[in-house]
Amino acid sequence: MGSPLLNIAEIEWLTSLSEEQAKTLIGDRIEQEQISLTEERINSIIEWSGCHPYLIQQALNIIFDGDLQRETRTNFIDKLLQHHDNDFSAWWNAEEYSGCFGETERKVYYALVQNRKGNSKTLSQSTSLSRIKVTDALEVIAGTGVIQQLDDEYYEIGSRLFEEWVTQQAA
Repeated sequence: MGSPLLNIAEIEWLTSLSEEQAKTLIGDRIEQEQISLTEERINSIIEWSGCHPYLIQQALNIIFDGDLQRETRTNFIDKLLQHHDNDFSAWWNAEEYSGCFGETERKVYYALVQNRKGNSKTLSQSTSLSRIKVTDALEVIAGTGVIQQLDDEYYEIGSRLFEEWVTQQAA
């Protein structure tokens, strides 16, 4: 059933930004907050977020709200993982909702983590799923912004933060 708004709204995928767009987003927030970040910290945010706008904004919120500009990289990543545990768990385990991972999406994502890059053919071979199922799963996963579509055929892991969370769940 759901709420009336849920029944009339369309899903809008929040895909990754380009690296240039991500730097602009970070630069705008730095200017608004009047706080400086090192180039190393900016690059770390881009690398671990995979240029995902929500993950970038949340990383900046954690830095600015917690005065973590000088936090070590490991501690910063640990804080991000802790902060996003509920979000990532909802994406990973809420297969009944559109845009979340079901069993097929989880298999395809694991295969992509292992292979680092893939297309529907290679990932179909890795997962023993049909190419159609893999293609559908890639569309959902790319729509979440945690993987990036490189061209018409190939995909790669986008958010290292989400990848690290998934890896920790499997351990």
